Amino acid sequence: MLCFAMMLSVTSCLKDDSKNSATGLTSEEAAQYLKTVQGTYTGKNLLHYYAKNRMGVDSIAVDSTMNSRCSITASDSTLTLNVSPKLLLHILTNKDEYMEKALAKAPDCTVKVKLYPYRVSDNTSYYGFQLMPIEGMRVKYTYEDGSEHSILMAFQLSSVIENQSVASLGLYSANDRALEFFLIPYNYTIDDKTLYTATRSVFHYYATR
Repeated sequence: MLCFAMMLSVTSCLKDDSKNSATGLTSEEAAQYLKTVQGTYTGKNLLHYYAKNRMGVDSIAVDSTMNSRCSITASDSTLTLNVSPKLLLHILTNKDEYMEKALAKAPDCTVKVKLYPYRVSDNTSYYGFQLMPIEGMRVKYTYEDGSEHSILMAFQLSSVIENQSVASLGLYSANDRALEFFLIPYNYTIDDKTLYTATRSVFHYYATR
């Protein structure tokens, strides 16, 4: 679905002066988009990331979390996604065995983004939107000695994975009530002190309502 949305982009309906030139939607239509996609979804959260293959060469690997939940609130146009800290183990560049053990036991965390609806085609069964990170994802974990720590992960709007451009875009299909979107990790701090760059990766979420 997302490939379809990214290819079509914003359509020629921009001719209407009453519509936002960047989205192809009036403010009333944008509000209706959000009301249509509002709700709670359950699906799978896939993480595509670089990892060494058996030959020691970087290659794209995939890990996933099933029954991952996501919610959209129309009143403040936000999307909140639950994320398992276990997925982060694949993209942290400074992890050690103590951190790995702690994150494996850590509770789910959440990332919240702002939704900006836009028209992807004249087919009214598809609702497109851009995802704008509004706050980092805070992951709290505890070492065996009882010391408490946290990771704050930041996200970016676009990246290049395997020579393919990936953007923080989403699509909702009214026909099958399915939601799909990308979120792209960027960098992170540990205990709000040291900054690290995350391994190139992308969260790919697919769910139904």
